[in-house]
Amino acid sequence: FIVFTIIDFRVLSVVYRYILVSFFFITLGVIVFADGFNNDFSMTFGMSISLYFILIAVLWFLYKLGSEAKSSIFADPFFWYNSGILLWASVFMLRILPAKYLAIQDRDFLMVLRDLNLYVSIIASVFFSIGLLKAKNTAKQWSI
Repeated sequence: FIVFTIIDFRVLSVVYRYILVSFFFITLGVIVFADGFNNDFSMTFGMSISLYFILIAVLWFLYKLGSEAKSSIFADPFFWYNSGILLWASVFMLRILPAKYLAIQDRDFLMVLRDLNLYVSIIASVFFSIGLLKAKNTAKQWSI
């Protein structure tokens, strides 16, 4: 996911870059000072990473809506990357938000959410693969 966010970062305007970098460092500071880096999975860390990925994907979609379309959005590899990131991060947040409560109250539903997250991860990987194929085809068109 990090590689795709770095690739996306270059197409955003300066204002969006400033917002993303600020959000990332503020979130990182909150995580370090609030939870620390211990051996347990930090729910705050998982939520902040999901929110960061959602923010990146939404900002890219807003950027794409504001720009003039030269070709179909489905031909753009970044569409597939951001769709996969948005889908995965949203479902991961749905899984992690009630995790502690469901671990005590309804373990079966927690397992359903885990399985849903697994299936969505597979679908997101398919989206990433489609994006890579589109990028490969785009690179072939521009090669001499």
